[in-house]
Amino acid sequence: MSQPPTKVEIIMPPNLIKAKASMPGGLSEKEAIKRGDAKVQELAANYVDWAKADVDELQVLMRALLQEKDEEGRRVAVRKLYKKAHDIKGQGGTFDFPLVTMIGDSLCNYIESLGEDTNVSTEVVVMHVEAARLILMREVKGMGGQTEQQLLDGLRKVVKKTTKAQPTG
Repeated sequence: MSQPPTKVEIIMPPNLIKAKASMPGGLSEKEAIKRGDAKVQELAANYVDWAKADVDELQVLMRALLQEKDEEGRRVAVRKLYKKAHDIKGQGGTFDFPLVTMIGDSLCNYIESLGEDTNVSTEVVVMHVEAARLILMREVKGMGGQTEQQLLDGLRKVVKKTTKAQPTG
């Protein structure tokens, strides 16, 4: 036996976000965007210095990881290393340094590929640190040229080779 069709009522709640977001006497959308862009430009002047400090910290974190003897301490150190690589990954594109973002992404992918394994390859981390340092030292904005693309390709190959060599649990 078939049931008679059920009457359905669709209720569309009012969209109050715009009313909440805009306040009388507040900035127009264009003015807010203009101010935001100006703030990004202001921050961009210091980006290379911040990024260099972050890259230096990656190296310090790697040294700390190497000195850790117990497994829980190593796990904590790997998480810190990953977080710093993730920070580097997240900032580069904002300031027109997508190569730095790609290097940070590559290091994040490498660490993720290890899963719970805390045997991070010092060589892989150092290669990423040095690649990022080179890009920042030369202040290579955008996608760079052939040399920078070869550098990225080399990192990808090393990560791929290293992760294939990892023992599977």
